Amino acid sequence: IKNLAKIDLPLDEEFKELYAIATTNAEVRKNTPADLKKLMEMLSKVYDKLKENGYKNLGKRRDYLADKLGISSRTIGTLNYIEKNLDEEFKEDFESGQMPLRTANELAHLSKEEQKKFISKQNGEYKASDVKEHRKAVEEKQAKKKEKAESKTDTNKYTLIKDRFDFVNDLSVWLDNTDVDSYIVDGEN
Repeated sequence: IKNLAKIDLPLDEEFKELYAIATTNAEVRKNTPADLKKLMEMLSKVYDKLKENGYKNLGKRRDYLADKLGISSRTIGTLNYIEKNLDEEFKEDFESGQMPLRTANELAHLSKEEQKKFISKQNGEYKASDVKEHRKAVEEKQAKKKEKAESKTDTNKYTLIKDRFDFVNDLSVWLDNTDVDSYIVDGEN
């Protein structure tokens, strides 16, 4: 769009220019994921301004951006997720094109600490399948830790009940089943 006056939106010249640049680049160029992220940021500013100016036909931000950039709303979600969760150190690799979209997305699903651990083992080559494998190993390790903690809790409960039961038996007091159950469960004497 060369003539900003042809943009029939409630925007000032600055935002019409942002809109024109973003939509023209989205239509004309073959954009990398990093390019799309930049265009998405530009159009997000336009979206906010339109909303602020009372424009009614916007819909959801994700859908608006997807429509204007000619990509799926899922890709918009992925780019947002990467922006929020990928460690700053690795965003440079993503934005320069060294790290593919799928790899950046997989890596962003790891904690910042795990991202650094994974990258430290790589030789500058990033493969989504390697990150996915690492992520699966981390999740399995976390699941085992959780299972172990839950097992320990169950063992502690059993020990507590057994100790209370033994205590009741040591008292040499005759209790009916209701009293025993009450004492073991509630700790009442």
